[in-house]
Parts: sequence; C-alpha cells; structure tokens
Amino acid sequence: MSTSERQKKNRHEQVIPGLQDASLTGKMRTFVFLALCVTVLAQSQVSSPSPAESAQNDRGNAARESAATANDQRYSESVSARFDQLRSEMKAWENRQASKQSQQSPPPQGWLKWGNIVTAIATLAIAGLGIFQGWAMHRQRKAMDAQAAYMRDALAETKKSADAAESSAKTARESLEIGYRARVAIRNLRLVGGPQAVLKNDEKLFRSSVHVGFENVGQTNAQAFHYQLEIDIPGATRLSRSPRPEVSKPSELHPGSRVTAMSGEIQQYFNRLDIQKAVVSGTLEARGFIRYKDVFGHSYFVEFRSIKAIDSPDFLINVAEKIEG
Repeated sequence: MSTSERQKKNRHEQVIPGLQDASLTGKMRTFVFLALCVTVLAQSQVSSPSPAESAQNDRGNAARESAATANDQRYSESVSARFDQLRSEMKAWENRQASKQSQQSPPPQGWLKWGNIVTAIATLAIAGLGIFQGWAMHRQRKAMDAQAAYMRDALAETKKSADAAESSAKTARESLEIGYRARVAIRNLRLVGGPQAVLKNDEKLFRSSVHVGFENVGQTNAQAFHYQLEIDIPGATRLSRSPRPEVSKPSELHPGSRVTAMSGEIQQYFNRLDIQKAVVSGTLEARGFIRYKDVFGHSYFVEFRSIKAIDSPDFLINVAEKIEG
C-alpha cells in the first residue's frame, strides 16, 4: 500500500469514529451524510491517476498498474463497508434518541388529558373565588348599610340633642332676659287741680293738667326712654290753639327711677263749659306712648289710652305693650 492510500484510509478512520460519539439532530445527520459522500467522491477522484500518468505508467511499468488497480478495488470495498457501518451506527443512534425522547416526555394524549384536567380545576377555582368575592361584597354592603343606618340614627339623636340644647339655651336666655330686662310701667295717671270745685266753677278746675307717672320696675336700665302725652275731649269745641302733645327727649331710666309727664292746662285747649261737661260725664281723655330699649337689644313700644273717672281725679288706664325688636 502506498503512502497516499494509507493517508486516505486514516482520514476515513478518523472521520467515522468521530461520528459515533456526536449527538446530532435530524438536519445535522443529513448534512454530515452529504458531506461524507462528497468527501469520499473527492478522494476517489484524487486517487484515480490522470491520463498522462497512466501513459507514463504503461510505458514505465505494467506491473505497477495492476497493483494500483487491485488497491483501488480493495479501497472501494473498504469504503462500501465503511458506508454500511455508518448507516448502521446512525440507525442505532436514531433508535437511542427516540427511546430517550419517549422516556423523557409523556405521550401527547396524556399531556392533553392532564392539561384539560388542570384547566377545569383552574376554572372551578376561579368560579369559586368569584362566588366567594361576591358573597364577601354582599356581606360588606350589608355591614355598610347597617353602619349607615346607625350613623343616621346617631345623627338624628345628635340633632335632637342639639335641638334640645339649643331650646334649653334659648329658654334660659329668654328667662334671663325676662327676669333682668328693663320694664317701664305707668304708675298713675290723674287730673291734678281736682274736680272737687266743679260745681263752684273754681278756677282750679280750668287750670288743672294731666299728670302721668312712669317707673322702671325692671332689673336693668331702660335706654333711650322717651314719651308722648296729649289730652282730648271728644266733640268739644277747640280753641284756636290746638292741644300740643308733650314729647320728652330720650334719656336713660335706671331701675326704680320714676319720671312724671305733665300736660298743659286744659283751659288752653278747650272752653270752660266743655271742660265742666267732660269732667262731670267722664269724657276727658289722655293718650300717648312710651319707647325704650333694654340691655339685651330689644325695643319696646307701650301705648296707653285713658278716660277720667267720674267721681275721681284718676283715669282708667288701658295699656298695650308691644315688643318691636
């Protein structure tokens, strides 16, 4: 065997054992198989002598040609044997890979079955979770409704308590104001000069006047106190000078203090005959009003209207009090 033939044989022996130990996929196996075929064909073509060399060998040595032919025959048989060995080894490798894959992964039918089971369990779990969540939300809503009802009741009770407290405070304030407010009263209203001399036609009658006494009977000052007083004889002939009301200036009336309002002489406004008839028949009138404020800011208006008694210098007083603010 020549040196080139031995090198070729060594290459094939080095390639074939390498393939036995490689882990190749389907595409890699096809690629390697084609590469080996191409290598074998190329080596076969390289080993074949060119026409020029054949001619030289024929001329040089016929015995060498016969030996080379025998060597090529043996080499072809060796390559065929190598191919057969390669096919058997690849088949065995494929069988091993298929066995490993069947052992490592369960059949697709089993995976599909277990996947359906897991999906069903997950669906049931999600449905149960949804039902539980709905139940929890329903309980929470009921609890919130109950809490809202308690809050409404508590708010109503608080409002009642606040109203009661406000009413109590208002009552206490009103009681305080009533107990400690200023209160101006009319103590007396009479004809001063006396009707006792009417039958005698005494000058005292005609020079008499109406006096009104006011007193603060309250507990605090009467602020901005003032009054107005006027007299009248219904149906009497008035003199040229009409009765002029007596009006006071605003002042402060302390608790227990008294003020007397006086009219002018009645003879200044009416003739004597009408005065005598009014005194005897009780038609002499005195009317007017008073205004004042208390320390709590309330304003009061008190109106009075009086008729003189027949047998007495006093007047019958009719009073109407009004709170203005």
